[in-house]
Amino acid sequence: MNAVTTKAKNITAKADKPAARLPAAAITEAATLTKEVAGLRDAELGSERKRALLYRAFSKYVLKYGLEAINEHAKKEGYDGKQSRLTYQLAAQFLTGINIFEVKGDDRAERQTLVRPFALVLDALLRRADEHSSLEESQWLD
Repeated sequence: MNAVTTKAKNITAKADKPAARLPAAAITEAATLTKEVAGLRDAELGSERKRALLYRAFSKYVLKYGLEAINEHAKKEGYDGKQSRLTYQLAAQFLTGINIFEVKGDDRAERQTLVRPFALVLDALLRRADEHSSLEESQWLD
């Protein structure tokens, strides 16, 4: 290899190497990975859509049947919301089918992580129900 020296700064650098080439098998493997990423992206978008529709369905359910009745039924079914400061925690547990307080430790934390977003979104959606309760599904998703 030829070394290149510049007099201005006295820097020595090696000449560029020829570009590395991927074998055909590597290009095929990369195409497979690209397809998997596209599938994952589609699944994630589908999950986001489903989650948004679930949030909407939960809020409509609470509006239809009332928080007090839902909470009373949840308590009869063994759900407990006494330890939570979230208004919709008990309803969220009941509607997700995840009873946070029947387990302890890490299992409780994991369940809390699953239920908490539903309780928070219920709170936000129901405070602004008059803004979106008349929207069609496609408008809701937009």
